[in-house]
Amino acid sequence: MYYTLDLFIYPSFAIIVICVIYGIEVKRVLALDGEARNRIIGENLRRYRLLRGFTQDEAAEGLCSISQLSKVENGKTHLKPSLLKVLAERLGVTMEQLESADSLHDELTETLELAKAATLAGHDERAFGYFRKVSATAREHGYRRIFMEAVLGECRLLNRLNGCVQAVELITEVLAEPDGCEEPKQRVELLIELGKAHRLCGNMMMAHDCYCQADEEFEHVDGKNESHLRTYYELADCHFYMQNYRTALRYMEKAEQLSQELSMHLTRIRCTYYKATILRKMGQSEKAKGLFIGTLKEAQDNQLLFDVATINNNLGCLYKAAGEYGQANAHFQRALQVYELLNQEQYLCDPYLNLAEIALAVGDVQKCLGHLADVLGIVERSGGQFYMEHARALQIRSWVERDAGKFEVYVEQAMEVLGIYAQHSVVGEAYELAVELADVLFERKDGRAVELYRTAIGLNEKVLAFGLRR
Repeated sequence: MYYTLDLFIYPSFAIIVICVIYGIEVKRVLALDGEARNRIIGENLRRYRLLRGFTQDEAAEGLCSISQLSKVENGKTHLKPSLLKVLAERLGVTMEQLESADSLHDELTETLELAKAATLAGHDERAFGYFRKVSATAREHGYRRIFMEAVLGECRLLNRLNGCVQAVELITEVLAEPDGCEEPKQRVELLIELGKAHRLCGNMMMAHDCYCQADEEFEHVDGKNESHLRTYYELADCHFYMQNYRTALRYMEKAEQLSQELSMHLTRIRCTYYKATILRKMGQSEKAKGLFIGTLKEAQDNQLLFDVATINNNLGCLYKAAGEYGQANAHFQRALQVYELLNQEQYLCDPYLNLAEIALAVGDVQKCLGHLADVLGIVERSGGQFYMEHARALQIRSWVERDAGKFEVYVEQAMEVLGIYAQHSVVGEAYELAVELADVLFERKDGRAVELYRTAIGLNEKVLAFGLRR
């Protein structure tokens, strides 16, 4: 091996070349030169000593004097390698960490990776511990990017484990800090996660506003990525649940197109059958049916069992709306079988509720009540998380009471459902139920109808106001 350049004339370049040849980390070796080496080791010693809660007296005990340690920390002198090694062990770090140009940054990055690995492995408590350790240390020492990444990881875990209230508080606090979030990509991710937390807490309007803020932030982010896709999808979902179907369709078509551009095959399938669900609500049943059947074949061909179940449930809804109960039942039963196979109890509620409605429509009250009992059991086991499923089950049960001639029981249960909707800002369904109840009371010349009509008008104003949003 020959080099025409005299490496001794350019010592720094020589170090880099040697590093490349032998695969040594450049950052560390460059840091090991004379005064620079003393300064870096001194800074790292002070940082780790303070981080571990040691006084200079405690760290220096049996190794050197306090004044000598002070000089070492100030980069004015150095310790013998043997003493430095003992001191490193005392502080719980390696020699490599002491000699690194930014050892704390490296340690925080490594711990963050451990947190992510623990999350994937399902070790939730360990993951929380890692995330919180990283965020506290990173905030204290000014590593803002790492701090934000740790907060985001913790909040994703909180949302997954029903800690949405804590996630809302944490992200809101962080975004309100004077330093804020310097990197637009991280700010977008935090806003998306905040939107998810608000939605899990039952506040769809706050969720929608967070997704809109994320959408606005994209003008500071180069190119289109998965964050854009997720934001479009979530905005479509918000508008769908608020029954603003045209806007929902517009966002879902954006998500569908972007998923295709990013070659995200599974996401594209999901966007397409969600688009079909929106079209069904808009009365375009035949177009929706064609999309459902097409995506069902794709899901079956690719063995996407969860999606096979979800599309079957949607097809069941389409046939139920058309009064084709035999076809609807077949699809709902197929959805139940696959969800049970996948142990996805949460998703069993919707087919059970649909089957309950069909049973009530054909006069099989016992079967209807049996399906509702299944749903309410799942809701109870969830700790009250599935408020929409709970409300819908109570509403169907109120219809059973109404048909049985128990009018006051029907009114009482319907009012309970309205309370659930009001608590979680579900204005679309609340409006429809308020009108239904007011009409029934009006027919009976019941004075309570007037107040319910007023409630319905107020809810309709909210629906219209939401429809004017982005």
